[in-house]
Amino acid sequence: MTEDRSPPEPGKTSASADLSEREARRRALGRLWTFARRHRRRWAFGFVMLLLTNATTMAIPQFIRMAVDGIEAGETVGFLAGVAMLMVLVASGGAVFRALSRIHIFYAGRDVELDLRTRFFRHLSTLSPSYYQDQQTGDLMSRATSDLTQIRLLLGPGILNIVNTSIAYLTAVPLMMLISVRLTLITLAVYPAGLMLMRYLSSVLYQRNRAQQQAMGTLSDLAQETLAGFR
Repeated sequence: MTEDRSPPEPGKTSASADLSEREARRRALGRLWTFARRHRRRWAFGFVMLLLTNATTMAIPQFIRMAVDGIEAGETVGFLAGVAMLMVLVASGGAVFRALSRIHIFYAGRDVELDLRTRFFRHLSTLSPSYYQDQQTGDLMSRATSDLTQIRLLLGPGILNIVNTSIAYLTAVPLMMLISVRLTLITLAVYPAGLMLMRYLSSVLYQRNRAQQQAMGTLSDLAQETLAGFR
């Protein structure tokens, strides 16, 4: 019986590559979570501050509505002054909550970056000299700098934007429905096309970012070899 040595079909090869890449991403996120969960209390506090930030943001238009209704109803100047004072207090509180949310979430991402950078350096310190002869120095430098910076941006501004946007939609859409169901549906009608466009752009940006990171490693290695040749 002869062994089948025919090359795999292109479609199967592409599917296998996509599956292995998704599996690699899942494992990488799992390893990243082991570092991130050490700072989960700081993230939790930041998320609570985000809730309060969105609550104060949503309250401002309601105070404006109260003031407009008060003017139409002929309320006294004292009533309008009280509404204005409440708006100032709520806006001030919202500014404090917003600052605290960014401080804690951003610094949690920086703490994870520091842990990863320290772990990476310790691991490099244990490797033999033969390893560095087979690896590009520029690629290692790129992983220690720009790659870890991308992780910090993911765990800092990235998580903040995801959570903040989710909270904003969960609170804003019901309020919009209470005002006008028809206008809310018209507003949301453009979202499917927008999501498809953003998904395409995200895929393009991901591929280009990977190519840029590889080029950065090659460039760093070339610069290191050039400078080493000057000595």
